[in-house]
Amino acid sequence: MFMEFEGTPRIYNPEKSQIGTAIDSIKDSFIILENEKGDYIQAGGGGNRFTVEVRTYLDKYNFSHRKAEIKESDDTSKTEINISGANVQIQKNQVLDRKTVKILFESFMDDNYLPDIVKWNDITSMFVTE
Repeated sequence: MFMEFEGTPRIYNPEKSQIGTAIDSIKDSFIILENEKGDYIQAGGGGNRFTVEVRTYLDKYNFSHRKAEIKESDDTSKTEINISGANVQIQKNQVLDRKTVKILFESFMDDNYLPDIVKWNDITSMFVTE
């Protein structure tokens, strides 16, 4: 498993504390945690406004890609999060706080890729062409 975030070299087999520290340091940037199979969790944003996605591979060619949403919110109006100089448009119910992002990354490390503390919106079709 490795962790990568903007401006730093990859960290192999990171500790949970290293991931928490990295998430705390992110300002309008990104962080990725990827396992040996190629499954990954990524977050973009900073401060206390992040968006999170998870991709899991079903086999060598097929995957599922999901975006985290706040369970208690149905607010699909648009907002923006700056990620590495780009204003990325997302739904307001897809803006997660830092604490939630840390829990999601720690869960991923424990092989719980889609913990139920958030809703997971399947956006695989955005990446697959027929």
